[in-house]
Amino acid sequence: MLFTRGVWLIILELTIVRFGWAFNLDYHVIFVQVIWAIGWSMVFLSALIFLPMPVIAAIGLAMIFGHNLLDKFDATELGNNPLWDVIHRQLPISYGVGNTSSILSNT
Repeated sequence: MLFTRGVWLIILELTIVRFGWAFNLDYHVIFVQVIWAIGWSMVFLSALIFLPMPVIAAIGLAMIFGHNLLDKFDATELGNNPLWDVIHRQLPISYGVGNTSSILSNT
């Protein structure tokens, strides 16, 4: 159920919310925002609920206390990694020819 709701939120972000913001059907530039992040969080959480409680607690504590540990690393040290750009740096990524996706952040 959690997985399905997360996927629906992702689809909702890429269709209705995107159309509400951009008011066109041109998908050369896609901005994903809060609904997208909540949807993916639900998808990942749907996998975590099957783990034992100590493992879930360890993952939660690692996320809380390790949150800023990756700030000192530069993406150039790690090579060109679009996953790093999306998850940590919130930079636009290119897909296809002339297409861009970006995560909007208020921080």
